Amino acid sequence: MIFKTLDAGIEFYTRYAAKVGFDTRFSSVVTARDRTKTQKLILCNREGFKNTGSQHCQSQSNADAGEGPSRPKRRRVSNRTGCRARIMFKYIGAAGYQVTTFIEKHNHNMSSVLARQFLKGNRNISSVHQKFILDCAKANIGASKSHGLYSHIVGDYSEVGATVVDFKNVRRDLRAYILGADAQILVDEDEQMSRLFWADPMSKKNFAAFGDVVSFDATYSTNRYDLAMGMEPRIIVTDQDPAMKVAIPTVFKQARHRYCMWHIMCKVGEKVGPTLNKDEEFRNKLNSIVWTSSLEPPDFEKQWRELMEKYNLVEHNWFKTMFEARKHWIPAYFRDVFMGGLLRTTSRSESENYTYNRFTGPQSSLVEFMMNFDSALRSQRNTNAKLNSDNEGYNPDMKTPLGIEKHASIVYTITVFYQVQEEICASCFKCMVLSVREDGGMWHYDIMEGKNKRFTVVPNVNDHEAKCSCKMFEMVGLLCRHIFVVFRDLERIPLKYVVNRWTKDASLKATFEIDGVIYDQNGPKDEKKMLLNKVWFDIHCCMDLAGSNMEQLTAFSQVIDEQK
Repeated sequence: MIFKTLDAGIEFYTRYAAKVGFDTRFSSVVTARDRTKTQKLILCNREGFKNTGSQHCQSQSNADAGEGPSRPKRRRVSNRTGCRARIMFKYIGAAGYQVTTFIEKHNHNMSSVLARQFLKGNRNISSVHQKFILDCAKANIGASKSHGLYSHIVGDYSEVGATVVDFKNVRRDLRAYILGADAQILVDEDEQMSRLFWADPMSKKNFAAFGDVVSFDATYSTNRYDLAMGMEPRIIVTDQDPAMKVAIPTVFKQARHRYCMWHIMCKVGEKVGPTLNKDEEFRNKLNSIVWTSSLEPPDFEKQWRELMEKYNLVEHNWFKTMFEARKHWIPAYFRDVFMGGLLRTTSRSESENYTYNRFTGPQSSLVEFMMNFDSALRSQRNTNAKLNSDNEGYNPDMKTPLGIEKHASIVYTITVFYQVQEEICASCFKCMVLSVREDGGMWHYDIMEGKNKRFTVVPNVNDHEAKCSCKMFEMVGLLCRHIFVVFRDLERIPLKYVVNRWTKDASLKATFEIDGVIYDQNGPKDEKKMLLNKVWFDIHCCMDLAGSNMEQLTAFSQVIDEQK
């Protein structure tokens, strides 16, 4: 037989071997001075014998000589039988390559039909496999699960065309290819991360709308390199990480740094010991002083000292340290600072950690993290789009006849509206005006909430302005029940008190400007990507429609083969 090219001959013999039931391996090759391969020998992979005798004798002699036992090795069985089956191709000039030697007979049984799927000749990691493994990696799906998922797509494990080890090797080779290079763009000469800001236009737009408060969880797991992952934010919430304490005032000149209260309060039990930790009166009193946002700094300090004196904790080192750092974590010192939805803790960061944990892991390289991050971001934006869709059509029940409640349902998102509705209802059913007095040309409304909470609201009727001693609007950006007592007759919430981040329109604007560049969310999309998605959809539809109809499946297969 004569083949035009050596590759054609090799492919023919490999397919023949896979069909018959044995594997092949390359042996000797002769190359001319002009680098033309003039002779190529291919053997049955069971040719020759495994030489293990000398190794066994050497390890045994070491043990007998008193050198200690050799390192245990995994037992490997050999499939070598000295088989002589082979084929040789010889270059004959312009005509190509001729088969000069062909030994067909084997001295062993051929692989069974069930075992042939595991022969190397029947295993081929094609570009389709590689793309599928890469797509699964983007969703943080490992090699084993990717292999199982692929088997469901093609119908059976025997139809995958590769083993789970082959899938793992693709992931291994990908990591080996990028090892040692993917982090170079992010580290300095001391191999320390110097800067990292990851943002596409949509992220920049979201930061412009919601970036006034930033939560950073320095306790989140680092990756394989031991690395942690516009406008200046008003406040940054972190745990008590010493590096963050130094870095934040260095980088941000105006931002306030606040410690996560939850992380601090979780340490109380181990600091006070088991006896005091079980004291319900102590825990309740401490929580009432620490967690409340209604105390002014002098009131907090007074109640803290009284508690420390009562339980003999005045000289306790940890409580002394926490009191000295009170301006970094106690709500009394943040009553004039807008906290958005974070309030006192990094719980939002903990929630983000859970989201991204589903898409990435500590063993990910930075390139893999980039792919996983993009997948997580798309998932998060899809969830946000669904919530925006829900906001467009919702029509919640009104609990009062007040026009201001109806207006709140129009401007705010569903979740925020329910919070505002609770404040409006409380203004009607839980608050009462004790007195109205004039002081310095301004009216002061003394309002009782419940049985023992008193607050003062100072309104400016002409400008539709009001300030409350609870300072809820300053901290959260939503009007409190005490101000709603004064605003009860208004039909609309004054525009100055409608904070954009809580409204339906905050993330729905189709066009936005970032750094002087106009972006249109509804602009033209990637036509190539859209067409590719449509082709995949059409292929799956055709396969589903063909079903078990052999004639239709054959015709469809022929069409695809013609287009390869």
